[in-house]
Amino acid sequence: MWCFAFEPNSGHEVGQAAVLGRDFLRGVTAWRSSSATGGDISWLGNLADHEIYAKSGQAASNKTTTWLPEEAFAKAWQTFTTGGKSGE
Repeated sequence: MWCFAFEPNSGHEVGQAAVLGRDFLRGVTAWRSSSATGGDISWLGNLADHEIYAKSGQAASNKTTTWLPEEAFAKAWQTFTTGGKSGE
């Protein structure tokens, strides 16, 4: 499992990627727990406009979206990729 996230205003330094990485691992753990009990609801993030939405059976495009394990991580991803300027 993986997720793509581009940190704005950052070059090749790590920046806040380590924080997002830890959030991702927590999200995957929560997702695995919920999918084991039949609650397999993951999210998608649009790479162009940074909008997030529950997957709910929607097909993901490998070119325009990235997989997000659960809602809390989806919101963290949106904040990270917009430099804290998400609409939420």
